[in-house]
Order: sequence, then structure tokens, then C-alpha cells
Amino acid sequence: MPAPKLSIVVATYRMQREAPRTIASLLPPLQRCVDDLDYEIVVIDNGSPEPLDIGNTATAAARPVRLVRVAPEDASASPATCINRAVREHATGDWLMVCIDGARLASSHLVRRTADVLTRHLDAFTFVGSRHLGPKRQMQSVKEGYDQAAEDRLLDTVPWTADLDHLYSISVWAGAHDRKNPLLQNESNAFAMDRATWDALGGYDEGFSRPGGGLCNLELFSRCVNRGRGLNVLLHGESTFHQVHGGAATSHDGYFGASLLEFTEVTGEEYHRPSFPFITDLGERYGRMQAVGRFLGAEMERMAGAPSAPPPCVIVLGMHRSGTSLLTGSLEAAGLHLGDVNHAAPFNRKGNKENESIRSFHNELLAKNDASWDRPPKSQIRWDRSDEERARSLVEPYVRSARPWGFKDPRTIWMVEGWLRLLPSARIIGVFRHPSLVVRSLATRTGDLTIGTREGLRLWCAYNAELLRLHRKYRFPLVHFGSEGALQEDFIAPLSSFARSIGLSGRLDRFFDGGLVHQTERGPEGTLRSGLLFRRLVSRARKTARNGSPTASHRST
Repeated sequence: MPAPKLSIVVATYRMQREAPRTIASLLPPLQRCVDDLDYEIVVIDNGSPEPLDIGNTATAAARPVRLVRVAPEDASASPATCINRAVREHATGDWLMVCIDGARLASSHLVRRTADVLTRHLDAFTFVGSRHLGPKRQMQSVKEGYDQAAEDRLLDTVPWTADLDHLYSISVWAGAHDRKNPLLQNESNAFAMDRATWDALGGYDEGFSRPGGGLCNLELFSRCVNRGRGLNVLLHGESTFHQVHGGAATSHDGYFGASLLEFTEVTGEEYHRPSFPFITDLGERYGRMQAVGRFLGAEMERMAGAPSAPPPCVIVLGMHRSGTSLLTGSLEAAGLHLGDVNHAAPFNRKGNKENESIRSFHNELLAKNDASWDRPPKSQIRWDRSDEERARSLVEPYVRSARPWGFKDPRTIWMVEGWLRLLPSARIIGVFRHPSLVVRSLATRTGDLTIGTREGLRLWCAYNAELLRLHRKYRFPLVHFGSEGALQEDFIAPLSSFARSIGLSGRLDRFFDGGLVHQTERGPEGTLRSGLLFRRLVSRARKTARNGSPTASHRST
């Protein structure tokens, strides 16, 4: 079976000086260790008044470089449309690397390491750092006289045409990077994924119409890193280097502010920097830390030792008796830290996996609002400052553990938005079950938890209507806990994708056994409302299993 092919899509506009350099940087001999790779470059020139001429840039590289020109009268101001078109109509690869700005030179092992990760990890999303050529970020340096002539003189001071890594010595981190920890970033100009992932995400949102695309690249990056399946992988030591060219973002005051307004108009939400789980590939096979460390020295050492991101927190949402314990126990078996939880209970042979302190806190919140688990509130419970302080103290030991962690309690569904304000990067996963199975399972419980069919359906509708509302708002992965025969397709497979996306590598099936599924035979869906709700949840869960379900940036920082 032939190895997958990589298509690198590069968008340009009025980049006659910059684009040929960029293309050369993506080809051998400047790209290293790529002799065995099958890849192509698709350059889409988006309406340049003077059509781009790449000359013989690719002649000696033995790699196809296809130049697609969009006439000025047919071009959109934003590159979003032309890139989507290039992927759809011209790129032939199984893998896609997208470079929205054709003025960015690449580091020496960007192509090789992208292909390595996509080969090793199905559904991976790779991304690299972003740097600006010059002494400062170009939004500032151009105001101080830095221009193309100054940049050409700067480039002449280092042998970058022999070794691209010398570009590190004449560049600085771009604004996409956190100032304290450059490993944290909110976009990348060279990110890659397989074509199926691109198709599932739908590519760029063509509602972004500003020159340069506004925040379209940031919006797509956020959807990619929070897509709910597969690994996010930072190729540490690889970067792109922006050449000054009079582009919209670096040359016009007020561009970012106007783009924030467009973001809200297009998405209906304010923009927040994404917080997301990722792993850091150090390129050890190619000695990348040592190679780049020649130029960045102590900074590289600090970055290599810095935490990649806060340990991911998982919040499990679902109605009582709907599979929340099975889901949480399976994630624990895969490596999720739950802390001090219940490991055995009368109606959960392996325990309900609930932290008693968190459950007590939830019961108190419900009681303060004249509600309880079986008298749920009509909307989300609002937290006051004392509630936030109490919750922070409850989860502090988990956060300090520096491991992926989480908690589960069916009551959480009524106060999850308080948790999201406290834990803005938390990852939600929801689970639901057929109403008749839940009602029957509730009926097996004794004492004050014994409940009739009508009351059971009322509760099922209340909890699952809120689950559906939250799913519409936050778009988290949703799984269906059905009969044992459908568990692999409806429950285990999507749960496995979610586990991989937060870096869990253990076996989910170490927790599960058939004896945990007590009710398998479905009855009627109950009322008209419960039937409609159930079918809507099934539809959304199937979409999650088919495409992955991106987790919206709740209040990402």
C-alpha cells in the first residue's frame, strides 16, 4: 500500500518578492530528510493585480508545485474561500498542510516531522510556532522603519539559504504566542491534518470576508484543537517566519479590533484564546532541540521544561442511571485521575465513581436554590463568590496533580456553567440512555429513590433537555449508552476517540464487563416529549461518532 501523500496549500496575494522564497523553503534541499516523502505544493494566488510568477522555483526539487491563479474580478478579499477551493479542487493528498499566509518561510524539518506525526497518530492535528523576521513584532517594527529593504539586508547577514534554522537568530515570537510561555499559542500558519478531519470540520468559515481573513485562521485553529477526537501535537523546534510585505494584519492600526467585531458577527460569540490539551514532539530523531538551541539557547531549554498546558479536566454530564458511572470508570481505567471516589455501591458493582465532597457541594447548591436531584431547577444555578471559593478548594488537589483529571455527578448538569467559569479549559463529555431503560433502572433503587414511571419520565426529560441545551451551546462529545450489542459503535468507539484527544492511552475496556449493563430491553419511549428528545440526542451522538464534535471554547484563556 503506497504511503499517504501530503498536499501543502499556500495562499498568496501580492507576494512576488516573498512567495518564491516561501515555496523554496518548503522544498528540498532546504527541507531536510524528505527524499522518501510524496508531497505537492498548491499555491493559490488570490487575485493579485500582477499575477504571481514563481519562475523555476520548483524545477530542481522534483516535487510538483501547482500555481492556481484567481482573477482579481473573481477573488474574495479574504483567503478563506480560495483555500477551501484549493483543497476541494486542486489538492490531491490524503494529508493537508494549510499555510494561509504565503509570506512565511519554513524551518528545516517542518515537512518531515509533520508527515512523521500523521503517520504515527491517526486523527492527529499538528501545528508549529510563528515568528516575525526583524528585531520586534512587525506591528511595531514597521512603525519604526522596518521595511522590505531592511529585511533583505537582515536576511543577507545569515546563511539561511543553506540552513533555514538560521532564521531563528533574526526573528522574534509572533503575537500568536503567550509572552510568558511561547509553547502556548492561538494559531499557526502551518497546521496539518488528514483530509477526513478537514472535511468533517468544513474548512475555513467563509463568513470571514475582511482583507487578510480577519480572525478566520484563529477561528479554524480553535475548532481544530478542540475537535473532541485525536491528538494535538506541537512540533517543537519548527516554525514559520513572516516576511514583511504590507499585509493587512501587520500594517494597519485597528485591524485586530475590527476583526474581533467581525468574529462576533460571524460566530455569534466573542473571541477567546483557546486553552486545549496537546503533546509536544521534540524532534529527537533529528536533533531539533540541539539544532534550534544554537540560536535560542536558554530560551529553548526553558520552553522544553515548561508545562505544555494545564492538565485537562473532564466533566461528565448525564442523567442518573444513564451510564455516567460506566463512562467515568472507563476513563479512569484509561488513565484519568478521579481522586477519592466511590469504588463500590449497592447499585453500582464497581462504584459510582463520585467524589463525596463534590457531590455534597452540589447537593448544597441545589438546596440553596430550593431544588434537589429529583426536584431539579428550571435553569442553571448561579454561583456566588463563596460557592466559587468552595469549589476551588475542592479541585485544588486535582489541579496540583499535573495529570488529566475529572469528576462525575449527575447533579453537575444543573451547575456546569459555574464550573466552566472556574475551569475555562475543562472538557465536557455527555452521555444519555433510552428513557424506558432509565425509568426501569431508577425503579430498582430502594428507599426514597424508588420512583414511578410518570415521575421517572418527568425527570428524564428535565435532565436530558438541559443536556441537549448545553450540547447546542458547547458542542461537546456525546455518547449513547444503549444495549450491550450496540456498545462498541455507540459508546466505546466515540469514548475511545475522546480519551485519545486528552492524552489518555490506557485501555477503556479494563473497566467494562457485560454484567454492568443491567437493563438491555427497551420499552416505549414514553411521552411524546421524551421520544422527541431521545431521537434528537441520538442524532447528535451519531454526528459526534461520525465527525468528531468540537468542544467550543467555553471561556478559553
